[in-house]
Amino acid sequence: MILQTFYDNLKRVHAQELDSNVAAATLFYDMITLHPFENGNGRLCWLLVAFALQAVGEPFALGMTNGHSKSRQQYLKAELADRYVLTELFACAGDTVLEELTPGTVVAALLWAEERLGRGGLRAWGEPSLMERLRAWFLEHWREVPWSGFVALRESPALVEDLVRDAVRMQRSAKRQRTCGLGPWR
Repeated sequence: MILQTFYDNLKRVHAQELDSNVAAATLFYDMITLHPFENGNGRLCWLLVAFALQAVGEPFALGMTNGHSKSRQQYLKAELADRYVLTELFACAGDTVLEELTPGTVVAALLWAEERLGRGGLRAWGEPSLMERLRAWFLEHWREVPWSGFVALRESPALVEDLVRDAVRMQRSAKRQRTCGLGPWR
């Protein structure tokens, strides 16, 4: 499934529908969360990222160490720096997901994000998580969502619970704005 997703993303990169960094970050995330081996998962994932970028014409770059402690420290510092970049890539991927949302696809995106990222979603520094952003989009456009989307939500009672909680919060916030004179009704 991970490789099929990667090959599908690779086709989208070649068709210029998806950024190559987003495809590489998705492959990395899918493999690192699968964690198939007891040791070496991080190295394998970085190698796969390098392969993915090379497959779309990016230069092959992979930092390796010779096992010495100083090299290991430099590698760990580079890996930490890359993780900050990875967060930015996921934020970019989240923006792309939100830009392509329609009332007909929002429920599938919510269910996908819940399965892949969990209920908390992926959060960039100081930003709402992708799940929070998807739920907000859904609540903003719920009247346009087809009935089949609401039926599909039965797959995840926890997601329905989160959506109801968010809707109640939004309603309370709107009521507070009206009663405190903060809204346009002054």
